Amino acid sequence: MSQSRVAVLDDLRGIAILLVVVYHGVTEAFGFTPPPWGTYWLSFIYAGNTGVTLFFLLSGILVSRPFFNGLRERQPMDLKLYALHRALRILPLYYLAVLVGVLFTGHYGQLPAALLFLAWGKDVGVFSNVWWSLSTEVQFYLFLPIAFALLARAPALLAALLLAWFALFVSICLGWVSFGLLGNIYWALFLGGKLPAFLVGAGIGWMLANQRLPVLSPGSRLALLALLTVLLAAFLQIAVEHGVVSFSWRQPWIVIPESLLWGGVALVLLAGSRNTASPVSQVLRYLGRISYSLYLVHLPLIALSLALPQYVPASAALPVWARLLMGFVGALAVAQASYGLIEKPFLALKSRYSSPSKKSEALPV
Repeated sequence: MSQSRVAVLDDLRGIAILLVVVYHGVTEAFGFTPPPWGTYWLSFIYAGNTGVTLFFLLSGILVSRPFFNGLRERQPMDLKLYALHRALRILPLYYLAVLVGVLFTGHYGQLPAALLFLAWGKDVGVFSNVWWSLSTEVQFYLFLPIAFALLARAPALLAALLLAWFALFVSICLGWVSFGLLGNIYWALFLGGKLPAFLVGAGIGWMLANQRLPVLSPGSRLALLALLTVLLAAFLQIAVEHGVVSFSWRQPWIVIPESLLWGGVALVLLAGSRNTASPVSQVLRYLGRISYSLYLVHLPLIALSLALPQYVPASAALPVWARLLMGFVGALAVAQASYGLIEKPFLALKSRYSSPSKKSEALPV
């Protein structure tokens, strides 16, 4: 994959983290109901958790690509190197976030579960609210080498397993099968329910590995991006109107059109990737670069800034939007420090164990 195309995917990563951070900030400060004067385009804010679906799609693209390259070149994937790359990418910062969260909240009993990616929701207070997606990522990392091993040796068995999964997915969407309230939530949030996003990404990964990307003129790309943006806004408006928090697990089918729309955006951008970057792209690529750190730290810092009057009574005079802005700025500062002091050294270590043909650029959120 050319560096220009990697940069385009960094743009999308920046969009994903921007959607998630603004969604969490606005809903923490003002609730989940848009204001009466809310416009059609506020759906990108109030349904901004769609950024996580975009993260899943990007992981599907980037983590699957080395496997497709291996199939094309008839070279088996080095699974030890694959596991080492994934561990160096996600574990150091995540484990530090777990330790900080446990120390701040005193939820010491959750430490074993958190270290195994089994703590989420409010298990470790506001710190663990975003950890569910990392659990889903890890499940995908485990699923992928198994799927490619079956693809190489027993494709009929892989097809049968995927067909069985899809039948179960449809049955749950139609209400024919239910695991109970909590079970359905687990299904919708974890790999069983989010697999379509990863599969759409893997399809784009196959196109990249086999040089099957479409070729579009600048005018066509612009028109398609405008159309996809409008369709995404319309689709996300449905989630806003039906309750963003519960809609995804009450109606798990939404991940399919959501993933296809984001996949269309990714394909259009990849079809016209360039080495030059506009000022907007430079900002998005910066956010994409620190997105993992920002994802893990933003919600505790936003919650702290909004609750500041409890600790500093004089700050009660500050309007909510000002405290929210303080939270955003604080999260960016901490994420930048985290990226430089923690992520970057481990990324450098990861690069030492990489070869140009098998390096994976994926981020885990």
